[in-house]
Amino acid sequence: MKNIEVLLNLTGIQIDNIEITDNEVIIRCSGSFHEQICPECKNKCSRVPKYYERTIRDLKIFGKQTILKLTTRQFKCKECHSYFNEKFVFVNEKFRMTERYREYIYKCCQGRDIKHVAEQEVLSWDVVNTIYESWVKKNSIKHEQVRKLGIDEFSMKKGHKHFACVLVDLEVGCVIDVLKERTKDYLIKYFTGLGEKFCEQITVLSCDMWQGFTGLSGTIFPNAELVIDRFHFSKSLNKTLDTFRKKLRKTLFKDVELHQGKLRFALLKSSGNLSNEEIEIRNAAFEVSTELKIFYYIKEEFKSIFNSKISRKEAVIKISEWKQQAEVFNNKYLNKFLTTLNNWYDGILNYFNERISNGIVEGKNNKIKMIKRRAYGFLNFEKMRLRILDEC
Repeated sequence: MKNIEVLLNLTGIQIDNIEITDNEVIIRCSGSFHEQICPECKNKCSRVPKYYERTIRDLKIFGKQTILKLTTRQFKCKECHSYFNEKFVFVNEKFRMTERYREYIYKCCQGRDIKHVAEQEVLSWDVVNTIYESWVKKNSIKHEQVRKLGIDEFSMKKGHKHFACVLVDLEVGCVIDVLKERTKDYLIKYFTGLGEKFCEQITVLSCDMWQGFTGLSGTIFPNAELVIDRFHFSKSLNKTLDTFRKKLRKTLFKDVELHQGKLRFALLKSSGNLSNEEIEIRNAAFEVSTELKIFYYIKEEFKSIFNSKISRKEAVIKISEWKQQAEVFNNKYLNKFLTTLNNWYDGILNYFNERISNGIVEGKNNKIKMIKRRAYGFLNFEKMRLRILDEC
């Protein structure tokens, strides 16, 4: 019995008997402490007027389900005359599973379907789901830790315009919450509900140029520096260049043999990442349109500024020089981007203070897409939210 007690490794019990069947290891056990502390008056108690048996599931032994038949005592305090049940550190009195087995169930659910785990452990779907959700809530990131906040939206369903919102602690790199809406009123209500202390502790807010997000800086977050995410406005510049390419496809490129799909990727990728084939396609297009060539290298120069390890003061000079060059070029498509740049100039330049971006948030968005794909979509938002909080 002593060897089994060592193998079982549960504090405060002694093994009375063991029965092994084809599928189970049944261990009959009882408390090893003679006395218990009264929860009311804190005196020691040894009087036991009643016994009852608890059936508790534990981790498998030898590949078999382990069932603890735990004889539990009811004590009566001779000082305050109150009754209380014997407690064990390895199992909550409300549950029929040890804490370590509940944790095992939770870990099995990470990255896996709950139905599969339920079948594997011969448990109901509801039991496994309840364990998983309670463990996620217990281990979720606390808002008190957040100082630098990244915020972005993602589509609830592919092809639909219903957007949810993901919040990321940029210092830790973890999702702290998922909101079912991204409207300005909803966001204001949510963040004010977290309290004034939380709102005041945010020092950096990184987001795209949607006003529902940018409007939070200085109002809801009075101490937050707004950083417009570099990848979003770089994407805007790429889109502008691609729009110009489409215009040329209908005019200059109309009678020229150019693979437009490959040309698109050759123009949008950084020059250092191009294959030999893509370089040939790009250069062939440049021979037809000098304007496209100038536009492309203006785009590349803009990106190189943000890839340089320079201060905000140096960035102001470089971007001012770039703007002058772009204005001289006077391309109507690029001029639209210049308008965007001027509208968000300070927020874009704030990137150079701490080089904060939403790159981490974009990575989490990709993980969220994978979670939704694996689940074939979610009908219940809260279940999706908890799954994202756990895996991201």
